[in-house]
Amino acid sequence: MGEDKENGIAFQHMIASVISMVMMAFKVQYTLILPDMDFNEDLEKCLEAMKHGHLVGIPTASGWMLAGDATNDRAMETLLNSTPQGIETGSGRQVPVVLIADERDLLQYVSALDLAVFDWLDQQVNPVAIWFEGVLGLAENLLDDHGGVAIGLVKEGFAHDLIKRFRRPLAVTPLEVEALEKRASLVARKHMLFTAKGFVIEKFV
Repeated sequence: MGEDKENGIAFQHMIASVISMVMMAFKVQYTLILPDMDFNEDLEKCLEAMKHGHLVGIPTASGWMLAGDATNDRAMETLLNSTPQGIETGSGRQVPVVLIADERDLLQYVSALDLAVFDWLDQQVNPVAIWFEGVLGLAENLLDDHGGVAIGLVKEGFAHDLIKRFRRPLAVTPLEVEALEKRASLVARKHMLFTAKGFVIEKFV
């Protein structure tokens, strides 16, 4: 009788241990899928600022960027006047890189697009921007005399989510965080690791 009682207690302890481990496993999984409140808070603040034509500081795989609505002429004028960095164009002006979050957006903004560019983009590992001419639908002061600008695809991270939520491309130019604090209406927190400095600019042929 005493042996049966001990076996029953041991069985109960075993069941309790299993339940505890299951609960811990679910707790870990739940923690992993919880949204980053700082991440979402920064997204909302950046979205609100850009809706009113302001510039924001955001983290990307290519480092800190001063960013704004690439379709807003006034915002782009501020961006161009705020930073010396950019891509030299044939007219001597400096033009930021335009970021999109979906490669299909190229069909909307680039006329006579060579569809082979999609396969080429899939093979890229490092942050890259492609110089396109005949670009449509973006702020005119972003483009050179041939309607050209560098466009980069962001596949993940804070900038990707920001562009998806904003539903418009962003124009960005690199700045150190100290300079961002002076020029941006707000600077998001560093939500990702930097894997490169700036963009490699290619001309797809």
